[in-house]
Amino acid sequence: MFAQISMWFVAAMLGQAPADPAWLNSVPSDVDIVVRGRSVNTLQQDVIAMLKAMSPGLAEQASPAIDQLKAQVRQTAGDELLNAGWAGLVRAVPGKPGGPPPITILIEGVDYAKLLKIAVDQHGIKAEPQPDGFDKLNAPGDDNALYGFKGAGFIAVGTDQETIASFARLKESNFPSRLTPTARKAFLDGDLGVYVNVAQLTTRYAPQMAQARQAMIGAFDANANANNGLAGPMVQFSKDFYGKIFDSSKDADVLTLNLDFDADGLALATLLGVKPDSALAKNIGSMQAGSPDFSSFSKDSALWMYSNMMPDELLRLQKLSFSMLASDFEKSPEFKAMEEGMRKLGRLKLLTAADYSDGMQSYSVVEVENPQAYVDWMLKMQKSMMGSDSIMNFYKDAKIEPNAHSYKGISYAGFTATIDQEKMQKAMGAKPEAMEGVSAMFKDGKFANWTGIAGGKVIQVMAPTWERAKDVIDANTNPEGGLAQSSAYKKVRARLTSEASKFIVLSAQGFTKLIVKQLQKTPNNQGIKVPDDLPAEPGLIGVSVTSRQPSAIEARLIFSSEAFPVFQKGLVPAFQALKPPQVNK
Repeated sequence: MFAQISMWFVAAMLGQAPADPAWLNSVPSDVDIVVRGRSVNTLQQDVIAMLKAMSPGLAEQASPAIDQLKAQVRQTAGDELLNAGWAGLVRAVPGKPGGPPPITILIEGVDYAKLLKIAVDQHGIKAEPQPDGFDKLNAPGDDNALYGFKGAGFIAVGTDQETIASFARLKESNFPSRLTPTARKAFLDGDLGVYVNVAQLTTRYAPQMAQARQAMIGAFDANANANNGLAGPMVQFSKDFYGKIFDSSKDADVLTLNLDFDADGLALATLLGVKPDSALAKNIGSMQAGSPDFSSFSKDSALWMYSNMMPDELLRLQKLSFSMLASDFEKSPEFKAMEEGMRKLGRLKLLTAADYSDGMQSYSVVEVENPQAYVDWMLKMQKSMMGSDSIMNFYKDAKIEPNAHSYKGISYAGFTATIDQEKMQKAMGAKPEAMEGVSAMFKDGKFANWTGIAGGKVIQVMAPTWERAKDVIDANTNPEGGLAQSSAYKKVRARLTSEASKFIVLSAQGFTKLIVKQLQKTPNNQGIKVPDDLPAEPGLIGVSVTSRQPSAIEARLIFSSEAFPVFQKGLVPAFQALKPPQVNK
């Protein structure tokens, strides 16, 4: 019997939900999880179109498998299911001993009587009408019954008698009231949609989550010196970071998301609603949003970022990064001074383009209320750490030049130093080879940046040398050849939110080169190379994060079809060629 529901469920998992599905007002309001999707035929078209654009070979492999599934569905229940919208309801509780989990499948616009007749005539299923208005469906020699119900414009079939009975009793549900307009869109858009009642699940499984949290903390403590030798602050950082994720899950209310497939790539949209009186809601409420302008930023960079934030949010990020290096950094006078100065800066808008082809290089534009105060504060922080024994000082041979250079009418203050890898290694409790990544990121461990003011905005440039810094400035002040003019960027940008608090675009080519460079620094892997025939067509991945009223955070991710062949040709061979370090016996 479960074989039949499994077949219908797999068919549904390839399945089309209209903007207003017939079953929406009938779903029990206390449902744990709902998964909806478009029809088998519609989804097949979308998925194959995406795969053909990403990798024709994968499309050729996938098509026969989907056709075989369609043939099985057709043989089991006819063609009707192949064009039907669907939803799957899950109660996240154990099923009966030895039985299937409590799952209910809702199928739109199909003839219940016709399907029931097929089940009886072709599969020997016995239908027993129940007093509440639904049917019990028994297969010969199978003790696990299914249950069926004919609703208004849909049918319900599943192993979950309790849910099927609720459909029969319920005239109208308040499930739609659990969805804000934005959450409703996030759930009903796309090829596949998911609704999760996070608050209900975290309450039900609170003891198990507490045990999992404790087990995770114990695992970090037990393996403090494993995994690249990371210990000390890194272990504490990991414990704090994942511990906060567990704790924050208690503030979550409803999660909705959707996946959409087409020739342009894969799109994911998520919306997490949180409890209005929670600390997480307060943080979300303080988020700022804006529209990034990358019109003059180089299209040849590896990464582009936009962040719009108030000082409290920036401080949280700074604390997160410093905690990886020193567990008691907040006690240092330098950090206290940095925190005090940062709170006075007010709102910051940051645009950055970064590249890693010749050491870490970046060009940033900072929009702040008082640009000169920002520059003065930054130079003060750099000066306070020079030559000090502060746990925040990981530089040596540091030098500050208030008027180091002038270029294109802008005066730049310079800060140059060498990263003290030995001190960083000791602070992190890491093995020497763990510092190879620093050398890969910063050419020969050299760190340099230059800061100026132009047009009421702060300009910050990072490059190994001043001559290279001028090249970075030239590349990122050319509106005619900027990222915003790229067709690849326009395609990704159109599917992200118009305004965002955080906005990231990643070049698949640039990311591949960075990872290969990191792998080259590991023992026995100097021969790993970036292929010469890496696709020239830019492959971009975009992410946007923004707040939504009343208390929710929305995130979108766009994985363009051009990015997949870059990873397929560049990263996959690199990891296949990766050699493990030699073990000295």
